Amino acid sequence: MGRPVTQLGVETKVKKAREKVVRCKALYDAALKELDEALTEQDKFTSDRILQAMKKKGKPLEEVLRLINL
Repeated sequence: MGRPVTQLGVETKVKKAREKVVRCKALYDAALKELDEALTEQDKFTSDRILQAMKKKGKPLEEVLRLINL
């Protein structure tokens, strides 16, 4: 037979599990923030490329939007 379960043992397990969840949540939040910043940077890069192409070809915004909505 195994050792009997005690109240102190269960409380210790709960405390350790709670601390692990808090650490994991902090890592998750940091990773989520990093992803959000990268996506924002990607959107800015894409917007800049579109604007440069519009200027290079001399196309107005309305024409570009019309082509996108086809």
